[in-house]
Amino acid sequence: MQKLRHTMVDLFPDKQWKHRLMDFNNIPETDCGVLMDLLDCVEKEVIPELEQKSS
Repeated sequence: MQKLRHTMVDLFPDKQWKHRLMDFNNIPETDCGVLMDLLDCVEKEVIPELEQKSS
């Protein structure tokens, strides 16, 4: 969840967030494509970290 929050700030640096996940969900720019892009970015960061920890 923390990675999601940080990536949302990276993708939308000009947005002011009170509650990042809720506010991200409610902005007009958020659609399925944006959500999938966010999850893809987080996945690309998390998988290598997990692989490194497991080895």
